[in-house]
Amino acid sequence: MKLMYYIIILITITTQIFAQSNYDEKIFHPYSGKFALSIDGGVTYSRTDFKNDGLDLLTRASLEFYIPTLSFGSIGFKAFGGLGYLTADGSPSSNSEFINTVDFRTLTYNFGGGVSYNYAATTTVLPYLFGGISYFYFDPKTKDGNELQPAIGSFSPHKIMLTGETGVKFLLSENFGLNIAAGVNYINSDLLDGYKLGTDNDIFFHALGGLTYYFGGVKDTDGDGIRDKFDQCTETPPMVTVDEVGC
Repeated sequence: MKLMYYIIILITITTQIFAQSNYDEKIFHPYSGKFALSIDGGVTYSRTDFKNDGLDLLTRASLEFYIPTLSFGSIGFKAFGGLGYLTADGSPSSNSEFINTVDFRTLTYNFGGGVSYNYAATTTVLPYLFGGISYFYFDPKTKDGNELQPAIGSFSPHKIMLTGETGVKFLLSENFGLNIAAGVNYINSDLLDGYKLGTDNDIFFHALGGLTYYFGGVKDTDGDGIRDKFDQCTETPPMVTVDEVGC
């Protein structure tokens, strides 16, 4: 759990360092009209019925489109898919039937979509918030890949997952960026570890880092707030007010 706290603190500090009080309303948001293809890797942190929470691996790929805007905040629409594992150890119960149940490792994959809000703290540092919903599949076994004992019985491995995430995107160039993120994932089930024990559902967190390739986007060469394809005066000096055709 400490890992998640550290990441959130890092994101908050970074946002404060690079935040600016005024955003030039004539400049398009850095993501305006762009597509973003991202590959991320990181870890999951599981809270289940097993005594000792565990860390495991997670990968995710996504494609996002950002609505063009002159505001400091841009809305993005993301499609994503992920593959990873959840794990923990320590017997989930003191009952004698669980005496040989020492750990679990659950294969998971999901795909879905969501909406993000991306704040342009500067033209290269962009904190964001994301909320999404996805189809979620899980298959709990032991860490050795064997069936859990005692047998977990029949259940549906198909669920709906809700995800909340915050992070920071760093633009390294016009076409490439770096991402860091942390989030929480909720499934209405207590069976992520294979067993339904207690009154609380299982839950897991994630921390990710990765790279993004950006393509497309609004072009405004002279920064007057008029797109190049509509701009009839493409060399407007800075701080000059223009009309609807950029002159």
